[in-house]
Amino acid sequence: MWPNGNDKFNETMILMSKKMIELSMIILNMLRNSYGIGLDIEEGNIDALFRMMKYSAPMSNEPVGNISSHTDRNFITLLCQNEVEGLLFKTSDDGEWVKVNPDPGSFIVLVGDALRVWSNGRVHAPPHMVMTCGEKERLSCGLFLCPKGDQVVEPCHDLVDDEHPPLFKSFIFLDYLHYASENAFRADTVLDSFAGI
Repeated sequence: MWPNGNDKFNETMILMSKKMIELSMIILNMLRNSYGIGLDIEEGNIDALFRMMKYSAPMSNEPVGNISSHTDRNFITLLCQNEVEGLLFKTSDDGEWVKVNPDPGSFIVLVGDALRVWSNGRVHAPPHMVMTCGEKERLSCGLFLCPKGDQVVEPCHDLVDDEHPPLFKSFIFLDYLHYASENAFRADTVLDSFAGI
């Protein structure tokens, strides 16, 4: 849904989302190539959601949580943002929250739960959140590459063997989305409670 009366804006956003989808697929192929396996994630089984997000400046200089800690449910998220910081990642080693300071014009790439399952836990889907402070609003746009709702999400068969048994059971992506929305209070651990073995 785009605003009427600004065709140039619409064209720019559509072109940007197409380029971000292409980049997401390149990243998926790079990951596949790094494991030396065939890609069993077919483009026809993938959906993409492009969102523009605005986080208002808080009324005080105290940090305000705009989005609580969560992992993304999809394969890959690409984010680009204005100069206002606020994205935090939880490290897997010690659970410390680290502020992300990307270079201007760069993308932030987030692994989501579906890719964590596909990789049989080899890639980490980091818990993250947005905290803002200061006098400027935070603007970002994101491309969320995900399986179509009726697709089965499961560990890649080439990444499962005697030394690496499956860490997750197979599931329908839409079933997982429903479960995750009903269990939002467990945002960081919802994948393990839904599909963990």
